[in-house]
Amino acid sequence: MSDLVEETLKRLDSAVSPRDFDDCLWVAGDLIRKMSMQDFRSGFDWIDREEVTAADAEQLKLALVRALERSSDPRLKGSVLSFLGGSLDRQYLELYRRLLAEHLEALKAHNGVVYSALIALDNLGEPVLERDPDGRSSQSLMQVEQNVRQADDYLRTLGIVHPW
Repeated sequence: MSDLVEETLKRLDSAVSPRDFDDCLWVAGDLIRKMSMQDFRSGFDWIDREEVTAADAEQLKLALVRALERSSDPRLKGSVLSFLGGSLDRQYLELYRRLLAEHLEALKAHNGVVYSALIALDNLGEPVLERDPDGRSSQSLMQVEQNVRQADDYLRTLGIVHPW
């Protein structure tokens, strides 16, 4: 096992908060991709020169799964899933399905709150909904993207910004 793989594993396993992961997530992802994609080039010579064995890649994938399971931060989970997904390893199919179902349910539940807050603010006369030239607005609980966009736009006018 190379020094880079060993250091990346240590950092993945010791990280607690999203900030702790720093760049070790994408390094792990690039190292895994080197093993799963023959012609993969990361764009970083120090990674591209690295020899990654199947055992190294397996250890990195397991470390990503451990990080995924101990984190409650959805943004971090999304990053970990992105890098783990780059492994093209079908053994994680059920994990991906489980997380998709869990987070889709949460997204729908949270969208209900966003939608209801938009309607409540509109009822109070706040300029929160997009309107056509005649002043009409078409809203639906099912229009998640529209609800997020309108909420972001409104909050931005108040100086509240939530990045993706």
